[in-house]
Amino acid sequence: MASPHSAYLEKCVAVSCKEIFKSLEDDNVSRVLLVGEAGIGKTWMAREIFERAPKDEDSSCYVSLWLNLNKDFHVLSLYEDIASQLSVFLDKEESEEDDSEDEEEDQKTQYLVRLKEKIHVKLRKKKEKAEKNNLLKMKAKGERKKYLLLVLDDVGNVTNEAKVMQDLELEVFLAPFRPIKILLTRRKGEGDSKDNMKPLATEELHAKSVGDIDSLATEELEADSDEEIESHATTDGAGDLLDPHTIDASQILSAFFTDTYLMECDIVKRSIGLPAAVVVLTKSLNYIAWKLQFSQLPPKQEGVLLAVLSSFDPDRNRANPVLHLAYELLKTDDTVKSSIVDCFWHSLSFFEHCGCVCYQELIAHWILEGYFDPVRSITEAYMDGHEVMMELLERGFLKIHEDNVVMPEVAMKYLIDLRGRGLSGRSRISLAKVCGSDRTQGLGKINQLDDIIEAVQTTRKGDKTTTVLISGNRLRRETLKDFFEKLKDIEILGLFKPALEPVVSFLSKLVKLRVLVIRDCDLLKDIEDLKALRGLHVLEVSGASSLKKISDDFFMDMPDIQSLHLSGLQIKFSPSSISELKKLHCLIIRDCPLLEDLPDIQELVELEVVDISGARGLQTCFDHANGNEKNIIKNKSFYHLKKLQLLDFSESQIERLPIFQDSAVADKLHSLTRLLLCNCSKLRRLPSLKPLSGLQILDLSGTSSLVKMLEVCFEDKNELRILNLSGTNLSELASTIDELSSLKELLIRDCTNLEVIPNIQTLKNLEVIDVSGSTKLAKIEGSFEDMSYLREVNLYGTKVETPELPKETKTHCLKRIFLADGRCFEGETWSQIKEHIEHDRSENVSSADAVVSSQEISEETGEIHSAEPCTEKGDASKEHLLQVPIDRAIYKKLLSRFDSPSHQEAMEIKETNELDEDTLANAEFVSFVDCTSTRVTSIFNKTKLVKGCWLKMCFDIEEL
Repeated sequence: MASPHSAYLEKCVAVSCKEIFKSLEDDNVSRVLLVGEAGIGKTWMAREIFERAPKDEDSSCYVSLWLNLNKDFHVLSLYEDIASQLSVFLDKEESEEDDSEDEEEDQKTQYLVRLKEKIHVKLRKKKEKAEKNNLLKMKAKGERKKYLLLVLDDVGNVTNEAKVMQDLELEVFLAPFRPIKILLTRRKGEGDSKDNMKPLATEELHAKSVGDIDSLATEELEADSDEEIESHATTDGAGDLLDPHTIDASQILSAFFTDTYLMECDIVKRSIGLPAAVVVLTKSLNYIAWKLQFSQLPPKQEGVLLAVLSSFDPDRNRANPVLHLAYELLKTDDTVKSSIVDCFWHSLSFFEHCGCVCYQELIAHWILEGYFDPVRSITEAYMDGHEVMMELLERGFLKIHEDNVVMPEVAMKYLIDLRGRGLSGRSRISLAKVCGSDRTQGLGKINQLDDIIEAVQTTRKGDKTTTVLISGNRLRRETLKDFFEKLKDIEILGLFKPALEPVVSFLSKLVKLRVLVIRDCDLLKDIEDLKALRGLHVLEVSGASSLKKISDDFFMDMPDIQSLHLSGLQIKFSPSSISELKKLHCLIIRDCPLLEDLPDIQELVELEVVDISGARGLQTCFDHANGNEKNIIKNKSFYHLKKLQLLDFSESQIERLPIFQDSAVADKLHSLTRLLLCNCSKLRRLPSLKPLSGLQILDLSGTSSLVKMLEVCFEDKNELRILNLSGTNLSELASTIDELSSLKELLIRDCTNLEVIPNIQTLKNLEVIDVSGSTKLAKIEGSFEDMSYLREVNLYGTKVETPELPKETKTHCLKRIFLADGRCFEGETWSQIKEHIEHDRSENVSSADAVVSSQEISEETGEIHSAEPCTEKGDASKEHLLQVPIDRAIYKKLLSRFDSPSHQEAMEIKETNELDEDTLANAEFVSFVDCTSTRVTSIFNKTKLVKGCWLKMCFDIEEL
């Protein structure tokens, strides 16, 4: 017996299909466009129609064909796809070359002609059979034409209808099998131009008039206005009218999704009518339960669930809360690999640029982007990637289709990546953008064997190896001359930790290389021979700690380079010829501590990523020369870089930045989402940041020489989520800070000259306020009462009195406040915390009165109760501390934290133990044991998220 859920689903399927069938069976309708938001279920509905149409007794469809347009098609791949659906294959002798001397293109043409002939034969048989079997029904009910159904899924994402039907001649090819009905799916709001959606002008593929759509409910249709249609009729002819027969999938499906039966489920309510959101969350929870072997959600994940769902507010302009919850669950420590978040964001970006892809190829891309570095074994890296792939599939973040092709859940693209460096900062070469949707530029069909990844592209002369990824350990087993001789046609090569010095001389002979990655090669001293690789589109040379010089003209003959990654080198000067790379969109010169000079990049208008972080010797981004040779306009302004998304000068010694605007032009650099200037200790001033209207993260932490910011810096920053001013020398903040309406985190730690923070009462989306260590700070103007999303406040080490805390709480998570004196109060709501603070105050007053009374009695009796200070080495005991005759309530509060879970999870740091910097950067609780003040200071310079700290036997420390 079917469950109520499955019965309800069947009802939804039947009703939704009936509406679409009704349109397709109308002889006056040739095209039906199914539109809706990503994740609403358009593809699911189209797939149901595709499978049911040829089988349904009331349908006149005799065959259905499916084309997934979220991948790029060329003429051969298109007809091979159709042939595969019809189980049409050429015999072995037919597919072999007729004449070995013929040109490859001629062979392709002959192959394509034979394939088309066989498809025609198969379609003709299907149509004749259907008409014969249905002859009596046609006579009984009246003449109804049998039609071929062509489904074009995800139109306009990678491939549009015009390319398939006209450029690749599918319209002409299918002409003998008219009438043809086309069912298209498209995301609402994308590809809405008239050119993209114009139907084809043939006698059978025609549009229906506006007056003929009355039979369908108006709320389920989106028709263009009479004026729009009339406009097209006069310019393009009646046959080119924009088809008005558009069905809004979101309205059909949301009708079911808002049914009382489903709305009883809170998750469905909060999914905002998006089926994909519920599917992804359900799969994520099922995965967590299976992986962790819990019969119910573990406490950590349950806390995330409550926090995210409770903060849902449609007016807050946030992503779908259910999808956001699934993503937050992915970020927990229980995920299979820490790199999984990188892989998820990369998958979304890859699909945007390249469409869907075979899962093995996507894993190879992850390896090339560095998500599993350091790569000592290609096999191990591939297995790590495969494990991540399976988890993303299990959680519903990725979907797998026929032929092992995967694509992400596109609805998740509306999530906002608020990781500090984002995907652009975590990806080494951004290869997806270079490859684009042209599959011939991709990696090819992947084979992973014997610690090597090889990929082949299929040609008429056979498979040709075009991609090789190999580690240094595996390369040692080869004779270099013989190995590279076999790679003469190679186009993409990745070498990981190749501990072989003469490798460059062999690489210079691989003149067909488009992508070259040399990663972690300590012995590499010279790369000048690589000048011969004039066809390079991507070059990475990283971790080559022995490389001290790259010639100034190195890139003069490499005009096609789009992605350049030079990191971990000992170079002092970057090649000035970088300025000639007009196609460059990604420039990374990271962790080059001796770098003193940058190329002039202000005219490289394709740039999206500029990462110069870790250049500790870089004192200027302008010309460092003196006298008459100085180029005074070098890197003067970045206002031409309209596509720039990430700008990172962290840890450099620059004193000022290029300007971001032209006084004569009011254009904005809206694409720049991240400006990272962490630990730029000599940066004295900032240019106007007003043009950076799309900024989401502004990190100025550690810019200890920065004393002033312009008032306009916070203007037009409606998308700014994270503002970090910690460790700056600012004495005042711009009053325009109250305009940062989307701000989530305000971090102003250790600003020792700051006395007042302007009114921030209007920042109602704030979740974290941290001003700890700002010793002169005495006032934060405005109240926190309306900050209903606030979850953490840290006033430790300031002079700020307890502020007016939020009146209501919209997030169900643990709230915490550290008062100026270090006392910490926690609770599920701010009302509870207010009560705890008031109770603590009254207890302190009673305790103080008791101490005074006790001292008076002692004086009368001649007995004085005092505790001797503890001078022995080691931890002070609770007994000793409790003997101190002062505010006992405070000590009880502190002692209660000695055995807290936070203390048990603290990272223990000694004077000499080695620490992983990534782990240290993410540590929330640290414990110093027998450390000097120098050690403590150096550690704190590397931490970013510390909430609690313990000191044991640190006798050298006199003050903090």
